[in-house]
Formats: sequence, C-alpha cells, structure tokens
Amino acid sequence: MKPIKQTILDKKVGNCFASCVASVFELPLDAVPNFCAHEDWWERLQAWLAPQNLAFIELPTKDGGMPDMPTLPDGVLCLAAGMGDRGVQHAVVVKYRVDEGGKTHRLELAHDPHPSGVGLVKTEYLGWFMVIDPSKPIREETTGDNANE
Repeated sequence: MKPIKQTILDKKVGNCFASCVASVFELPLDAVPNFCAHEDWWERLQAWLAPQNLAFIELPTKDGGMPDMPTLPDGVLCLAAGMGDRGVQHAVVVKYRVDEGGKTHRLELAHDPHPSGVGLVKTEYLGWFMVIDPSKPIREETTGDNANE
C-alpha cells in the first residue's frame, strides 16, 4: 500500500474513497475515478474493477464492530466506511487483524486519506477486493483514462 491523501475535502462529496482505492492499488489518484461523486457509485466501482479481474465486497458492521462474515487472512487490506470525526461519512484503509489463536479479530487503521489522519469514529461498512476468476490474470496496467468518469 502507498498512502495517497484526498484532494477534495468537500463535506458532501469528497474523494476519500477514491484515495483509499488508489492507496491500496498504489496508483496515482488521477487514475481512480471519484466513484462516490455519483449516485450509481457502486456500479461504477464494479465496472472499473471488472476488467482488472476484481470485484469489491462490502458488508455492514454490527454495532460499529465486525460484520457477520468468515474470517479473512491476517493482514488483508480492507476499506472501512463510517462516520468521521467531522460529522460526515468517510472512508479509510484498514488491516484486518487476526490475533494469535484466531479467536480475536480487529481492524487496524492503515491509512486515513484525510489530512487529520484520525480515522473513523464508527465503522459502518467493511469492504475488500476479491479476484473474480482465479484462473485469469489480475490487474492489468490501469491508466488515468477513465478517472474523470
């Protein structure tokens, strides 16, 4: 992961989510569309990922904790979304951590794209990237050609 700071700090539509995606994939921010600037952001995200043989899975958390889900491997980079300390929805990069023995799971802040760097007050969603077809190549080179869509 290469931390990328967000450049749009608007309370209605910033680019924290795009900054998180750019950070995880180690891409320049202008190579990642600002998905959340559109009502159909989910469809746009999946359409952008599909040619890279990837998809994004997102689950709601239970009371700000972990979602009901199978255990992920320790260290998986995820995107967490929820309420930021500024009273607006925000997204950050977290590492999914499994403590020794595999009984305790937690999220560790890996990168907050906001200049404050404080993370989330409450995690409402946890998402991660997955391979669509393991028999096919993953992530052919991505350019900034579609970043303004």
